[in-house]
Amino acid sequence: MTLITFHPFVRLPRELRDLIWDAAIRPDVPSAHFFTAWDGVSNAHKFPIMVEFSVAGRGVRSTAPCGLAAPRCNSAEPERPSWFDNNPSVYMEDSGLWTACKESREAMIRRFGNHKVAYQKSPEDSEAGVEYLKPPEFNDAPATGTMIQNGKIQYFTVCPSTDLFCLQPFGEHKAVCWKGFEEDVPIFNELGSPKPNIALELNPSWMDDDPNFLKRGRRVPKYYWALGLYYRSEMGCTFYAATDILGRWASKLWFIDYRIRRDPEFASVGDKWRTTFQGRGCKFIEIYDRLDPGWIWGHDRPETSIHGFLERLDEKLEEYSQDTFLSEWITFPPREDAPRIGILACIPDD
Repeated sequence: MTLITFHPFVRLPRELRDLIWDAAIRPDVPSAHFFTAWDGVSNAHKFPIMVEFSVAGRGVRSTAPCGLAAPRCNSAEPERPSWFDNNPSVYMEDSGLWTACKESREAMIRRFGNHKVAYQKSPEDSEAGVEYLKPPEFNDAPATGTMIQNGKIQYFTVCPSTDLFCLQPFGEHKAVCWKGFEEDVPIFNELGSPKPNIALELNPSWMDDDPNFLKRGRRVPKYYWALGLYYRSEMGCTFYAATDILGRWASKLWFIDYRIRRDPEFASVGDKWRTTFQGRGCKFIEIYDRLDPGWIWGHDRPETSIHGFLERLDEKLEEYSQDTFLSEWITFPPREDAPRIGILACIPDD
C-alpha cells in the first residue's frame, strides 16, 4: 500500500476510528484475573512492598491500603509482586487504552462503563458503621481500578459477575482472613455486589506437609487461640475458603491444578460445554470428576491428585460440620451459603 492510498489514523472518519478502537478491546468473554490477597490493616508495616503494589485507594479503614495487590507470577522471584511480569490476567490486555488517548478511553467507557465502588460512612460516622454503597443498577456492571508501578498509573477493568479472580494469599504463612478481606475490597463485599468466581492455585505439597489437615484422624484445633493460629496457616486459609466465611460473598471456589494437561490422543474434550475463563495466552477450563476423559492428571500418587485432595477436604468439612463449637460461627457445605467447589486446568492457547 502506497502513501497515496494509506490514510493516517487521525484522518480516518470518526466512525471507522471508533470501530478500530472497539476491535482493540478484549473479547467479551468470561476472563481470568490474578491478584495478591493480603491484610492491609495488620500487615502494612511488615510488608511495605505490598503497600506500594496495592490497588490504588484504601481499604475499609481510611489509613489502610486496599487488600488487593499485584500478583506474584514470576517463578524466578515467587514473592515479588508485579503488575507486568508474567501476569496472565486479561485486565492487562487493554489497560493501556484507558490512557492512550481520548478516543481509546471513550471506547473503553462504551464497553465497560466507568463505575467505581466507594466507601461511605453511616450516619453514626463510626468505624463499625462503614458501609459499602453502590447503586443497584451497577450491581452487574464492570468495575475499574487503578494500579501503580514504577510511578506509572494504569487502569484495569474487571467484570465481577462473570470473571474469575485468582487470589494468591500473602502474609505470614501465606494466609489471609477471608472475612476481613471481603470487608477490605469493595468489589467483593456482600452488600450489593455480585458473588464472583474465586480461585486458589493448588499447592501439591498440601497433600504431604500439613499434619493438622490431611492426615486422617487429626482435627483442626478447637480452642480459640489454636484455631486462630490454624486460620493463619496456608492450609487453614484453604479450609476456611470452603465454608461460608468465603461463601457469603463468593459463588464458587475453584482450585487451579497446573499439573493437569490435555491427553494428545483425544481430539476434543467438549470444551464448549465447560465453564471456561480466558487468560492471556491460556484458558482456565473446567474439569469434571476423575473419570473425565481426555486429560492427563500429572500427579505422582493417587492420594496426591486434585480429586484426592477434594475428597479429603470434603471429609473434613463434613467432620467439622458436626462440631458444635465450630458450627456456632462457621457454616459448612452442603449449606447454600458455602461456595460450590470446582476444578480448573490451565491450558495454553492454540
